Amino acid sequence: MLILLTGIAGSIGACLRYLTDRTISNKTSASFPMGTFAINATGSFFLGIIEGLSSGHHIGNFTATILGTGFCGAFTTFSTYMYETFNLFSSKSYLQGTLNLVGTTIVCLSFAGLGLYLG
Repeated sequence: MLILLTGIAGSIGACLRYLTDRTISNKTSASFPMGTFAINATGSFFLGIIEGLSSGHHIGNFTATILGTGFCGAFTTFSTYMYETFNLFSSKSYLQGTLNLVGTTIVCLSFAGLGLYLG
């Protein structure tokens, strides 16, 4: 049952990631990957909350696995973040590439920490 529910949550996370990225990308014209940035920051925050709730015994491991591994695992995207960063550097957009690399790391760590604290 855990695998099935984790897969369902992952399907929802992946679809929401796609819709969120398309929505943000259609509203911004910059070459900076704002969709992926927003998705990873939001997902880090949600995962922090989930882990905070789990470590405080407010939700069990079963629920934390479904939401953390399933939903957040499919919603966030490290591979796209790296691919887009590589493309920025390849196209000689060094400032944007550096901002994406460093900014995403700092923001995601901060949001995960905030979520953990609030959870």
